[in-house]
Amino acid sequence: MKKVYGFLASLLLILLVQPLSSVSAMSKLPSPPNGKSIESSDSFLDNIYSDVGGLGTPLYGWAIDLFTILFVVGTLVMILSIAFKNGQWQKYAQGTMLTSFVILLLMRGLPIIMLSMNTTEDIDLLFTAGVAFLSATTIMMAVMSVGISADFKFNYHLIEHPKYNRWSKNLFYVAILMTFLAVLVPWFFPQV
Repeated sequence: MKKVYGFLASLLLILLVQPLSSVSAMSKLPSPPNGKSIESSDSFLDNIYSDVGGLGTPLYGWAIDLFTILFVVGTLVMILSIAFKNGQWQKYAQGTMLTSFVILLLMRGLPIIMLSMNTTEDIDLLFTAGVAFLSATTIMMAVMSVGISADFKFNYHLIEHPKYNRWSKNLFYVAILMTFLAVLVPWFFPQV
């Protein structure tokens, strides 16, 4: 584990140091124009604010690049873990890939969602759409569970293994419960 973190830390250090090595310091600082006094605190704070605000776009791009690199490294480690049959590497690769994917989705999606909301009705509409999406997803999973339950029932009749019968019943009952809750809960607890 320490080797993986050491490798990721050295990779991150290399990626961060390389752009800094091409930047050189100014040999001579510019002199202030004649007759000008020190700037007032308001304009000084405005300049700092505009400089920090100007860093937002590059920092966002760097964060996207960093998590994309982490996803690619996780993919490579996953390939190597399968090739060398190392379960520990596979676990870390799966965690890295899943975490970086979710973070990338959030980094790409949240600004769009936040910028598209202007009023409280937009927020209500967002939550209503989220509940409808989760309800539809649950119903689709229930339909797939009924299909898998039928497959387990077929396997039970084929080889008469008791575990297939138990799994078939459990999946079927869970599918009925999921459908019931997915339809009932949004209707029973509507938004106020």
